[in-house]
Amino acid sequence: MKIDIKYALRKYWYAYVIWIIVAALLGVWIVSTLTSYSDDEKLEIFIGASVNRPQEFRDGLDAKRPSYIKHIDMYCYSPSSEVYSTFFLTYLSTADVFILPESKIRDVGIKAKFAPLDKDFVSSLGDTELWTEDDIAYAIKMYDKDVGSGVCSFCDYTAEGATAENYRLAFGKNSKHLSYQNGNNGAYGIAAVLMSI
Repeated sequence: MKIDIKYALRKYWYAYVIWIIVAALLGVWIVSTLTSYSDDEKLEIFIGASVNRPQEFRDGLDAKRPSYIKHIDMYCYSPSSEVYSTFFLTYLSTADVFILPESKIRDVGIKAKFAPLDKDFVSSLGDTELWTEDDIAYAIKMYDKDVGSGVCSFCDYTAEGATAENYRLAFGKNSKHLSYQNGNNGAYGIAAVLMSI
């Protein structure tokens, strides 16, 4: 029995199109699954300020990141930008490290969305102003509006349109990088880098 290919293509063309689309989608899914990082291998930073020289900033973080972290995603939005609120609410539950104006932290509730600081990490900070609630430290001062200076020279805390206020570094409550017990304490390592560059 001889199969007439032209006849089959004309009659069942939709099946071939569907097969091609499914094969393409399956191929994209396989490639993205094989090349993506697991949640334990990536760390997300949300900065609520403008960033100067973002590529140099990213390179500095990559050079000093803990070895088990393979990738750092960094999201920087000035609070005065139109898209800030949308992205802040999007990354509020997923980001590991935050640098935010105090008003934004207060708006969402520090105890509700941010993790308490580890006591060993706090003791390693030396003389640093902390934000405490019920005698538990939650955030580190990064910029003091009264003095007009802060740490992390890449962050522009006084960008045009920004309201002058103090900035704090805090850790997301859902972060998988805050555990000294299993060695996944990369968020603390990145925080130390952010405070030193």
